[in-house]
Amino acid sequence: MTSRVPAELPPEAFMAALAGLRGVGPNRLSRLLEGGSPDRVWSQVVGAQPSILRRLEAPKVAAALPALARAVDVDELWTRYRGLGIGLLGTESAAYPPALQGDPEAPAVLFTKGEPSSVSDLRVGIVGTRQCTRYGVDLARDLGAMCATAGVSVVSGLAAGIDAAAHHGAIAAGGGAPVGVAGTALDSPYPRENRGLWEQVADAGLLCGETPIDAPADRWRFPARNRIIAALSHVVVVVESHEKGGSLYTAVQAMERGRTVFAVPGPIHSPASVGCNRLLADGCLPLCDLSDVLVALGLAASVAVPQPAVALDAGQLQVVGAVGWQASTVTELMMRTALGVGELALVVEELTVLGVLSRRGPWVERTSRAVVASSEQVPAGPREPVCGHDHEVNPGDTPAGWSQGG
Repeated sequence: MTSRVPAELPPEAFMAALAGLRGVGPNRLSRLLEGGSPDRVWSQVVGAQPSILRRLEAPKVAAALPALARAVDVDELWTRYRGLGIGLLGTESAAYPPALQGDPEAPAVLFTKGEPSSVSDLRVGIVGTRQCTRYGVDLARDLGAMCATAGVSVVSGLAAGIDAAAHHGAIAAGGGAPVGVAGTALDSPYPRENRGLWEQVADAGLLCGETPIDAPADRWRFPARNRIIAALSHVVVVVESHEKGGSLYTAVQAMERGRTVFAVPGPIHSPASVGCNRLLADGCLPLCDLSDVLVALGLAASVAVPQPAVALDAGQLQVVGAVGWQASTVTELMMRTALGVGELALVVEELTVLGVLSRRGPWVERTSRAVVASSEQVPAGPREPVCGHDHEVNPGDTPAGWSQGG
């Protein structure tokens, strides 16, 4: 089969075709496109021109590439991209993000959904583990809401957990357009349960990435994606991170680019805070207040995220104090409060309904959505009946593997 190339196709069509060839990752794509215009490079690859194939610095890939290219119908491929609503920006495009233009690892091709021009001039990357606590989720959501309300664009990798919480907060608040940087093709959301969030980000701001359609979700693509988050952000905040994880890689990439990096301090016994505490020991700034981010951006006015006051009686306050800010089991709470299992279960359920505590499997966690006050400080309304509401967070694991492909 011979590659069919209508003369009227735009340069972006050939960029997409080159990016989709097996064995051509971000680095090799950059080398190829340095050899001339995209249509010319494509013709040279199809024609097996040694001068262009030598740029790959990979003899086995170069030997296989011409046959792979001849099997591609560029017109049909470009029609698929347009049908999916996926655009493409090369480094010479006027809409290519200025923050990436001078980056040492700038993507040669950026696939997009949404409107690049809607992105704010001020951007904050909010990242963290997928194996997060309820405290981390609440803080990320509040931080995302505050930034968006101040007109700042929130940037994340659209992963479950902290990333998703930050964007949910930003989208709900409105204001600064969200920016999502995907590690997979834009028509293949990962994780799948975040498909709706991806669509919301594309509708309200910009969804982007360097993975072509039909490309597998290779593990190296996720840490490669994190360098783009770092490059796009003026400030990066790591909310929660385990000892190892992609968010730590994002922090390192941000520091290498001279960005301000905040880490949220956490309990030393909490696995979800080990990475953040290590960043603090290594010199990152502690996030002591949400408004610290706005100050770092040069914004004088802080934006308050309203928190409802909840009236609690003495017994409820005792249990909240026993939980603290670290996930605890019912057995641990019984030891700390000296309450019987039945009485403790009743109080925990009441506090869950009030939104002060959250249940996640065997764990009980404090939320940050409510300001706790005694019933003497806040007039209590009618006591609502206890019911079986659940506020669970679905934890996962951060994609591993930090070696970028070709």
